[in-house]
Amino acid sequence: EGATMRPLLLADADPSMALLKADLFAPVAAVVTVDGDDAALEAAAACPYALGATVFAAPATGRTLARRINAGAVVVNDMFAPVADPRMPFGGRGRSGFGVMRGAEGLLSLTHSKAVAVRHGRFRPHFQQVSEDDGTMFISAMQAAYGRGIWRRLLALGRLLTALRRWRRRHAEEAERNVR
Repeated sequence: EGATMRPLLLADADPSMALLKADLFAPVAAVVTVDGDDAALEAAAACPYALGATVFAAPATGRTLARRINAGAVVVNDMFAPVADPRMPFGGRGRSGFGVMRGAEGLLSLTHSKAVAVRHGRFRPHFQQVSEDDGTMFISAMQAAYGRGIWRRLLALGRLLTALRRWRRRHAEEAERNVR
């Protein structure tokens, strides 16, 4: 009752309890005893809120468990790092939070990317009319890069080089005509 409350520690809590599925802003901590890592992960997954989690374990085990926990921030062998360090992104998953703030990820969440390309020079072969050589070059390039077996790749490379020579000859002739 009232605006303040003394800290409360609830021992022998169970993941199915309503208290462990509630969005509490009170000095309450619940201790859930589990048998092993998988049971701990299952208990954590039962909560619809996933703002943060803490794992106390050997560093290698802690990192392995942290990767499997669905939470916005997971700290191994500490509790305050994401809150205390402004370089660390902070944001929840599930019903927690409203996005990511702080850190590079927080800045990126506030941006929209935009690509601007500026072409210099006059060489723009992609503006030219598509020819049979263009299709041959594309198919040959794909076969040379991804074909089955070295022999098929070499044959495709030969076709690509032949088509490139024809393409180069054709464009050189066109450039010469444009100069005249």
